[in-house]
Amino acid sequence: MESLFSRLYLLIWLDDMLCFAIDADRLVSRLNAVFTICLEKCLKLNSLKCDLAAINVPICRRIIDSNAIKFIPVRRNNGASDYC
Repeated sequence: MESLFSRLYLLIWLDDMLCFAIDADRLVSRLNAVFTICLEKCLKLNSLKCDLAAINVPICRRIIDSNAIKFIPVRRNNGASDYC
């Protein structure tokens, strides 16, 4: 996956992709490139899992936004915290 999208600003985590940009015009341009590559390589996207132009995104027990990456603690049965 990373080799297909290496020239784009993408964070790829297993089967998730996070495309980011500093403004809306760049985001649209990058999304167009992502969709073009997906079409050329016959990759399927799940429209129910797509969230376009999100301000903050939860991914792997983290919340990513334009200011920071915040960790979300997970409680185990014994009460201990675990961070992804």
